[in-house]
Amino acid sequence: MMGRVNMLAADMVERRLELVRLPAGWLAVAGIVLLVTLLASIVLLYSREQRSGASVRVRRLLAGARCLTILLLAVVWLEPVLATYLHRRNEAYTLVLVDSSASMGLADRYPDPTEAARVQRAVDGAPSGTDARIDRWSVVGGLLGREEGRLLRELAERNSVRVVRFGDSAVPVGQLDAATEERGAPATQPRDAEQDAGTGEVEAIVKQLAAARPDMPATDLGRAVRQAVESVRGNPVAAIVVLSDGRFNRGEPIDVVTQYARDKRIPIYTMGIGDPSPPRNVAVAAVEAPPNVFVQDPFKVTAHLRTEGMEGESLTVELLERHPGEESPRVIQTRSVQVAAGGQVPPLTFSHKIGEAMEDRLAIRVRPHETETVADDNIRETTVRALANKMRVLLVAGGASWEYRYVSRLLERDATADVSCWLQSADAEAVREGNTVIDHFPRDPAELAVYDCLVLMDPQAGDITTSWAAEVDKMVSERGCGLLYVAGRQNTPRTAHDPDSKALLEQ
Repeated sequence: MMGRVNMLAADMVERRLELVRLPAGWLAVAGIVLLVTLLASIVLLYSREQRSGASVRVRRLLAGARCLTILLLAVVWLEPVLATYLHRRNEAYTLVLVDSSASMGLADRYPDPTEAARVQRAVDGAPSGTDARIDRWSVVGGLLGREEGRLLRELAERNSVRVVRFGDSAVPVGQLDAATEERGAPATQPRDAEQDAGTGEVEAIVKQLAAARPDMPATDLGRAVRQAVESVRGNPVAAIVVLSDGRFNRGEPIDVVTQYARDKRIPIYTMGIGDPSPPRNVAVAAVEAPPNVFVQDPFKVTAHLRTEGMEGESLTVELLERHPGEESPRVIQTRSVQVAAGGQVPPLTFSHKIGEAMEDRLAIRVRPHETETVADDNIRETTVRALANKMRVLLVAGGASWEYRYVSRLLERDATADVSCWLQSADAEAVREGNTVIDHFPRDPAELAVYDCLVLMDPQAGDITTSWAAEVDKMVSERGCGLLYVAGRQNTPRTAHDPDSKALLEQ
């Protein structure tokens, strides 16, 4: 339980007589003994003195006068002064820091029935049962708002309470003034909730926290503590109360934060929020698929999964598809995978093809496991555009090699490709090969723009100029055109040394 935090002073003026040179400790004892001995000696001396013939009364008066003189000298030596003290009340603060990072929006399932019941008592109206999930932000609202804000009102019995939500920075939420005797509300007596002005302030603070929602990108406790302490502008801080799930991922280490508070003599009390057991999660880290495909052309969709605390579990992975105009995706393929030791999951590859020209939405989804903490990252989408036209390929070869004949025949038979071949070693009147026959080497940018892929198989340097190489570079870098250069012994050495054609190899 959190102890009562108390720092209270009163506004008053106090005047009192003080002895500046009054010794302390054994010196004070020795001084008193010396003074008493001296006074006793004087009294004893005059009680036995009879030579002057003075009467007993006179001797007593003389002894009293001498004792009084010694006492006055002792008082003068002690330097009495009239001291005035001004007691001024400096308002102290209790800082309540509420973690408002994104992790506080997670919903926990408490398998321990005792823990589940304790959280459900704190959060009024929370679902019951060990399978119920309660988000951490609701737990914070329940703790601060239950019993008409009893926690905050008890903290405000001795000190003003300032509530601050924090993540990567500190944001003030509200303040409760101290309900002290000087303010007209005795802290030692119970107060009627209907007459307590702080109840409305607590309700406003709880409502503002509920409306804020945990959406800050990081958790920096050190920065939050420093900003909160500095916000009271030099007033004393009685204590700092931190409500958090403990996931601090930015800023100073926790030992530096505690040392800062220790140097300022500020105690820190922590209240843990959420299930303390290690989190269990499955996330779709990435989906790999070609951005453009041709209709009825098979392609691969690869899913990369990331797991935490799921070793040995079996996961069901689905490939979803959503055509334009459809509201929800449909499952087209399902695979099962086992999580290996260390949380490793091998990449999963799905084969798919699109039947008509469209912009198709594909997604990889992992069915949420019953023990998962977060299910929002179990799906990831990608867009694949299916093209109705065939891929236009320009095949340029310096000579009729075996590779040229094999590749040209392969592309001519491919239903998704429309190839045009230009054999540089052939005669000018020779019939060119390919699905679309050309009668000259494409040099103009408009002629090159129709091609989606260029295949250069040991080309001769004569047709490749600096301007042609620059146009090819623009096609590849700006339009995403494919380029395949196959080096050969016959023409590549000459191409690499030719002042015009070597620009193609340098890009």
